[in-house]
Amino acid sequence: MIPTLPVPTHPPSYDEPPPADLIPADDPFIQAQIARALNPLQGRVSAEVFDAMRAHLILELTTDPRGLLLVERARRAPRVERSGTRAKPGATGGGKKEQAG
Repeated sequence: MIPTLPVPTHPPSYDEPPPADLIPADDPFIQAQIARALNPLQGRVSAEVFDAMRAHLILELTTDPRGLLLVERARRAPRVERSGTRAKPGATGGGKKEQAG
């Protein structure tokens, strides 16, 4: 079940420094995701707009509760190397396979 977060009634204040336990802006995973997201815009928007978008994404993914949740989910997502069947954790593997008829 996906937890739901309360919807703020006002925009968050960015005047105060973020708590120290948040994700650092120079986190390699964050930097890679932002680079991948903004890559299609490289050269299509001005450098000023590109830098502003990059800064906004860093801020949202490292300080906003919804952004932090997205980063946490993305880090936990298993990487699929190839398609096919996978063993379930705790399965013994001795069962008989059923065929669709």
